[in-house]
Order: sequence, then C-alpha cells, then structure tokens
Amino acid sequence: MAFESFSGRIVDLDAHLQIPADLYPEILGAAGERIAHSFKDMPYFNSGEGEVEATPESIWNVKGVRAPGAHTLENRLAVMDMMGIARQLVFPQVIVCFQIWGRQEDAAVTMRNYNDHVCRWTRESQGRVAAAAVLRTDDLDVLLEETDRIAALGARAVLINEGVPPAGLSPADPALDPFWARVAESGMSLLIHIGGQQRFLRSKAWSEAEIFRVGGFGAGEPVDPHLLASLHMAPQNFLQTMILGGALERHPRLKIGAIELGAHWVGPMAELMDRVTDQKFAKKIRGELSMRPSEYLSRQVRVTPFPMEDIATMIDRYGLADVYGFSTDFPHEEGGRDPIGRMGGNVARLGEPVLEQFFVTNGELLLPAHAD
Repeated sequence: MAFESFSGRIVDLDAHLQIPADLYPEILGAAGERIAHSFKDMPYFNSGEGEVEATPESIWNVKGVRAPGAHTLENRLAVMDMMGIARQLVFPQVIVCFQIWGRQEDAAVTMRNYNDHVCRWTRESQGRVAAAAVLRTDDLDVLLEETDRIAALGARAVLINEGVPPAGLSPADPALDPFWARVAESGMSLLIHIGGQQRFLRSKAWSEAEIFRVGGFGAGEPVDPHLLASLHMAPQNFLQTMILGGALERHPRLKIGAIELGAHWVGPMAELMDRVTDQKFAKKIRGELSMRPSEYLSRQVRVTPFPMEDIATMIDRYGLADVYGFSTDFPHEEGGRDPIGRMGGNVARLGEPVLEQFFVTNGELLLPAHAD
C-alpha cells in the first residue's frame, strides 16, 4: 500500500544527529576527546569518506555516519524531502547523553556545549528540524538556569533522564513545578528516550546472562532481548508518577514524548491507572485529578512504537489512537529500511483517519509547525 497522501506532511518523532566521533572534540571539548578516543579504531564511527549522496536507495539503506544527512543540515533537509517528511525531532547519540548525565566534573560544560551546537545546527532549518537539548536534572537551580538559557536560544525540545528522580525528588513533587512550568510556557516539548533507563535498572547483572548477548544491531546501539523486554519500566514509572501525582493536571500545556521506548506498555498502563484510581484508597488522587488518567495520555503524551510492534492491535484493544506517533530512527539500523511502509501497512486496516493521526496530527503535539 502506498502512502502518497501523507508525503510532505509526515511528522517524524525520532531521528538522530549522527556526528562522527573524530568531530566531537571541537564540539564538546574534553568530553569530545573522550568520545573520539573511545571510537578511534572504529572506522564506522569516524568521518572517513563523509556522507554518501542522497538517493532513493541510500536514504533508507545507508546507516550511521555515512548516511546522507547524518550530521549536515543541508543534506538532512534534502533527505527529509525525499522521505516525504515535513518536520523531524532529532536526538543525540546516546554516548553524548552519558557524558552529560554522568558524574564527570565537566558534565555541565558538556551539556552547554552540546546544546549550543544543536541550537545553532537547527537554526537554519526554517522550523523543520527540532534538535533535543539535553538537560542534567541532578541540581534544580542548574536545571532551571539551563532551561531558560536554551529557551532563549530557540530550543523547541528538551531531553531528560527519566531513570532517575529529578533533583532527587518525585516528578510529582510541587517543588519541580517551576521546571515543568518553564518547559510548558516556552512551548518546548519534554522528551524521554531510550538510554535513560540505564540508571533505573541500576544493576547490570539482570542482563548479563549469556543468552542475552546477541551483539546488538551492529550500529553501536546496545540493544538486546533483555533490554527490549525491560526498557519500558523507566518511562512507565515516570509517566505514571507524573499523571497520578497531578503534575499534568497542574501543567495542562506540558507536552511529553516517550521516544524509541516501544509502545506495547502504553495501553496496559492506561488501563492500570484508570483501575487504580477507581479504588477506595485512591480518593485523594481522584480529588486532585479532573480527568481519568488515560485522558491525560491522550491530551499530553505521545509515544513512538517500534516497527515490529502491532500498532493496530494495540489500538483495537485499548484505544488511545491519538497517542501513537511515527518515527524513522534515521540513520540508525533499528529504524529499518521501510518504516513508512511497515508501520503504515500495519495501521492501514484501521482506516485513513487513523493513518492521518499516526503520520501527521499526533506528532504535531510535540512538533507543531514553527512560526518562523
């Protein structure tokens, strides 16, 4: 089945800025030196011959730093045109997040350096590309300061680590309301993404059995069967805390994206939250919420399924057709060679209006057309 009616209008909620490792020192400073050293003997991760020419074949089949538009904006926009994508959210490589979220002394400097780079990188895209700025959440004052700074630089989305309590607090704690309010009032989207679960599942022992060691996808992404079966635990915990704790009630304009974390868990989570709030012991929670928990999901949360998930069946079972959004994961291997056809083909049996939601309108919550 072809999807020509959506070409040029598709909103892509997950792509990546795939910077060659040898270029990171100039962008990140000392953290970039560490990244470059870690990958110095791996040609796949370094600039080498540069990006290949964008063709109908290469845009879907060449992955990593050699993909057309992997890290150059002009090529990225050309690739988006060829894919039929109107706007795209762009995330960092997970190695960058680990430098910013880690315990290195220069982590805060790395955060500012990276955010400066992506704000510059997207500025000339006429609103078509929104690169997620990355925030450390361990110190509330630093968090608020950097949020204000990147908002002034034109950032349209922020990425946080959902695997740890921000500033050591529950996400539902009113002490964090100034942060949620700043993000909401600035129009930025709050994003969580694969990688943040690392510290939620703190012990590596869970996945160290030999059976889980399958070598990932060959693109530097540490994805294995145990991770795919457990990575939803951190985002589910985060979103349940935000919803049941009243944070989305207090901040109705806060937009949240759970990206590259699968979607199989969303329907059962919504059903569970609704059932929990119906219990007698949840009287206090019901008094704080003006809607059913599942309704906050529909109003304020978007989730990107993996290509291998049966999206149509999820919608059949649980509804929530307005929650799921399309993504390519470009230029990573996990996105596959035909994400439009594969995911669109799955959703197609639900009809044109649901396809329109999946490819276009649902994603507009997180990435609306830019005024510029």
